[in-house]
Amino acid sequence: MKILALDAAGAVSSVALTIDGRLAARRDYDRARGQAEILIPLIEAVLAEAGCAIDAIDRFAVGIGPGGFTGLRIAIATARGLALATGRPLIGISGFEALAHGLDPAIRRNRTVVAVIDSQRADPYLQGFDADLVPLGAPITATAGSLPALLIRHATGPAGADLVGAILVGDGIDRLRADLAGIPDLVLRPAAVDAAVIAGRAECRPLPAPLPSPLYLRPPDVTLPAGQPDADRSGQVVS
Repeated sequence: MKILALDAAGAVSSVALTIDGRLAARRDYDRARGQAEILIPLIEAVLAEAGCAIDAIDRFAVGIGPGGFTGLRIAIATARGLALATGRPLIGISGFEALAHGLDPAIRRNRTVVAVIDSQRADPYLQGFDADLVPLGAPITATAGSLPALLIRHATGPAGADLVGAILVGDGIDRLRADLAGIPDLVLRPAAVDAAVIAGRAECRPLPAPLPSPLYLRPPDVTLPAGQPDADRSGQVVS
């Protein structure tokens, strides 16, 4: 199965092509702006490296955030256009899921996982996963003051759980280091969302899949021109 995945929600945009679960090609763009100009060239470069035509893709996948308003909309619109043009399915994967599943199993063994995404504000986006990467709840925006108690709860887990601590993964860790001091058995893994992991998660998804929409955990810091469709907190387009 050939899966082309793209993500532009964070400061690093990426495009990856996997073939039968193996990474065939990947390109990254380490800037928070300019996705509109670079995303198609990245896709073309990945396809060229792998020697794969766009109509040979079996599935498309896209990161649905949370993240930057503009990057999210560009990536999802691009992925929707490719899927529509080729008649192939499109699957959306959250940044939290991609970060958690991108960890080396040996590193996260017997640890709960907290995926931390930079919100560009003091309060990060978080989602917790158990040691088997089953979500512990819905994604949240956590205040800095609530973070230590939240992480300690994740590190200890439910009664009887055989845990050795928690592991934080994501691009929002640096903003939190002052709040993490003194929390025992905590492992930090700064990381960006990887399109290759998104492709791997998309391969596991049953079809048909719902049409991807942006995952917004707070209203976007963007005002669209009058008369243009806006997006609500669920990412659905409204007039």
